[in-house]
Amino acid sequence: MPGRNPREAWRGFIEPMARSVGCIDQTVRLKSSFFSADGSTMLAAPEAGCRCYVTSGSNLLTLRRPQQSDNFTLFLALTLSPYYDEQLGVWRVTTLRYDYEMSQAGRLRFGWHWHPYSRKSTVKWPHMHLPEGTPFANKHLPSGRIALEEILLFALDQLKVEPAHANAEQVLTDVMQRHKLHRAWH
Repeated sequence: MPGRNPREAWRGFIEPMARSVGCIDQTVRLKSSFFSADGSTMLAAPEAGCRCYVTSGSNLLTLRRPQQSDNFTLFLALTLSPYYDEQLGVWRVTTLRYDYEMSQAGRLRFGWHWHPYSRKSTVKWPHMHLPEGTPFANKHLPSGRIALEEILLFALDQLKVEPAHANAEQVLTDVMQRHKLHRAWH
């Protein structure tokens, strides 16, 4: 979400993401590290030119399925950077990379990745990975860019994950609509 300065843009980006995570697991707090051009770590909101890494860290989000004996876990990691949008005259935060991985009993079930600046992978477009053990598990299926909220709504609707509160679907839908309104990609 746009802001008058990098700190405001950062808050406008990260607070809705934290609300979304809280719809599924209210015990996990997002962690962030900020790396300036010289490699030093910053503890405050990032400044222009910094790359920021937001992750659930080793604390995987638990996606509970009360009617099932097998919960899912979700790992998320994003690399973000604030920038000044001269055309609109506001600060924004852009996503440079994302990794969302949903596992069950320690095995990857779904993975959504986008790493256009990767030095290791030749696949630069947004893609999905199928569950381990399937014939095409090591393939990159085109997916288009995807927001965290879309994955969480998929988990609630299709995988019957238990929401952390009664209005979780509405919160996720509202956050996703706001994100779509302000994102630079469509």
